[in-house]
Amino acid sequence: MKSRLNQKLADHLPPIPEGKKSVEYRDIDMPGFLIAQYHTNPEVATYTLRYRDENGKQRALKIGRTDEISLKQAKAIAKTKKSEIALGGDPSGEIEKKRGELTYAEAMEQYYLPDIEQRLRRPEYYRQLYENRLKSEFGKKKISSITRADVQAFINRMKQEGNSGSYCNRHAAVMKSSYNYFIHILEVAIIRNPVKGVKYFEEVARDRILSQEELYRLMPVLMNAEKEYSQPARIIRMILASALRPGECFNIRWEDIDLENKRLYIHSSVSKNKKSDAIPLNDAAIQVLSECPRDKPWPLCNLSTDKPYTSIKKAFRTLLMSRAGIEGMTLHRCRATSLSIAINSGHSIFEAMKLARHKNISTTEKHYARLTTQTLQKASDSISDQLLKAALGAN
Repeated sequence: MKSRLNQKLADHLPPIPEGKKSVEYRDIDMPGFLIAQYHTNPEVATYTLRYRDENGKQRALKIGRTDEISLKQAKAIAKTKKSEIALGGDPSGEIEKKRGELTYAEAMEQYYLPDIEQRLRRPEYYRQLYENRLKSEFGKKKISSITRADVQAFINRMKQEGNSGSYCNRHAAVMKSSYNYFIHILEVAIIRNPVKGVKYFEEVARDRILSQEELYRLMPVLMNAEKEYSQPARIIRMILASALRPGECFNIRWEDIDLENKRLYIHSSVSKNKKSDAIPLNDAAIQVLSECPRDKPWPLCNLSTDKPYTSIKKAFRTLLMSRAGIEGMTLHRCRATSLSIAINSGHSIFEAMKLARHKNISTTEKHYARLTTQTLQKASDSISDQLLKAALGAN
């Protein structure tokens, strides 16, 4: 919409109408100058100058954010840039070319990683994958030089090293996300997404849970883990006992535990749905906590650093695969095992939903209501019993 822009508008932006992803406020006094507001951060907008380069291609030069510079300052910059454009300059194209010369490490660390801190629920996981392999593999290469063949060769090599298909795919997914950001947010149009066309690996189905026989093999391993693996073993036991998400379990504090009322309080900062909540503690969970050190803020912290874990992947593999002989499990599927035990013990899907803290019961049904063959057999037998009794009564 066109209007005479003023500082009051820049400071107090109206809400974006429902169904729209962005709103532009175009200035009557300076053609091409506008305030662009996006649904991803509607309280802050961007001063932008639109123009056409010498080839007739439309360009958009981002001048600054409304919370960083005033409207007067932005218009002064825009006026200077319009003079450059009139003399054949292309300020947006120059910025684009300069950004195309960034190395992957520079683009990730200066732009992408700081940005996802505000936008993504688990930015630390993306950062971990970047630091783990992507930085050493692609960090020194220019973002304009990385090809699809480079990415395909990288994940193929990871797979040959014995990593799971899903683990390899996650690294490719981070690259895809980062390049989409470079192209659409940084507006580096001279590059293409090198992950487009890459062949991903087939992933193991995510409905894997521990069988009763596997639980009987695993629990003695966890109960008797030596000091090096004692805390990871307790984390696994705690998730099996409480159906906590791994991140929630890592960040339990003693101050969040009410042993008298058998309650654990979960802060919104670590909860997936960003809501504070409380869950009941059963005897198995309380037993785990009774074994934890009381002189640390986090009962399940890493004893080497006195800080919460961010991952126990190596210890998890050792305990489950090497010692208990269990393949194809992840820490999150231990949570699924816990919830499935509740379902298979006769508790309702609604009770499992509350224990899982899902917003919708469909999520619980889709991911966690894995009824065993024995449970279904019992359900079938109950129908048979009623029919046979009715048949005997009819005779």
